Amino acid sequence: MERATAGTTAQVTKTIDNRLNVKVTADTGFATGRADLNLALSPILDQLATTLVQSPTFLAKVYGHTDNTSTDAINDTLCAPSRTAYRPGYLIISRGVALNRIITNGFGSTQPLVANHTAVNRRVELFVRESSPA
Repeated sequence: MERATAGTTAQVTKTIDNRLNVKVTADTGFATGRADLNLALSPILDQLATTLVQSPTFLAKVYGHTDNTSTDAINDTLCAPSRTAYRPGYLIISRGVALNRIITNGFGSTQPLVANHTAVNRRVELFVRESSPA
């Protein structure tokens, strides 16, 4: 995943509960006030899809976030189905990953990383983990 994010501002980390977290900021993921994906996001989604196809026990969560420079109504629209979090999810599915292995959700401006009104809060977060045994 580090290779796919090279040259971007995306950050790859491991969470305390052993999940892979890829944080894709607005400049890599999408433009202000838009849910159109930037081309820089394609290699990241391609690598994630490849990982999921090759590791059938892995699951992914895709979360979309906005800042609060717009109203909640606009932000909620950006995070609605087919928008911020959902487009990356659909692109992963289109690369051969089963729908039941991906969860998407949009949070609008409700989960800022820093004081709001900043591009840092406009992001897509991708989490990958191995599924729990039944």
